[in-house]
Amino acid sequence: GGGGGGIAIKMVDLTGVSSVAITVGSGGVGLPSASTTSNGNPGGSSSFGSYCSATGGNGGGSGGSGGGGGMGSGGDFNDTSGSGTCGGSYGSASYFGGNGGGSGAPGTNSTANMNGYSAYGPGGGGAGAAFGTTAAACTSGAGFSGYVTIQW
Repeated sequence: GGGGGGIAIKMVDLTGVSSVAITVGSGGVGLPSASTTSNGNPGGSSSFGSYCSATGGNGGGSGGSGGGGGMGSGGDFNDTSGSGTCGGSYGSASYFGGNGGGSGAPGTNSTANMNGYSAYGPGGGGAGAAFGTTAAACTSGAGFSGYVTIQW
């Protein structure tokens, strides 16, 4: 499964500041076919001007490894929402997909072909696909976009 996004929390004094550019990263796009030779797509970064930012999670790796979680930067508190988990095998003819990190999707678990679930909430990673004898019949789940919260 894909990794969850990073987290950056910062108290900012905006006295005299008229505007701040806000960027919300997109979720990683699910792969059109769950090929074991292609890594998943990473999520985009989110930021609050130059004050703080958080990277999106990495896509799951080829061969079933989980994607690393993104990381916050520049905040008073910086962290990750978590890595995706590894997929695995029931034997030589069936595989299961790993969980997405953060508020990501649960992994797929099937002895037949099954698409990966897309992430459930902001910053979550998509789940890997499960497949039987052919990986081409399945798609991996997409990650969820990031978010920026402003409180005053």
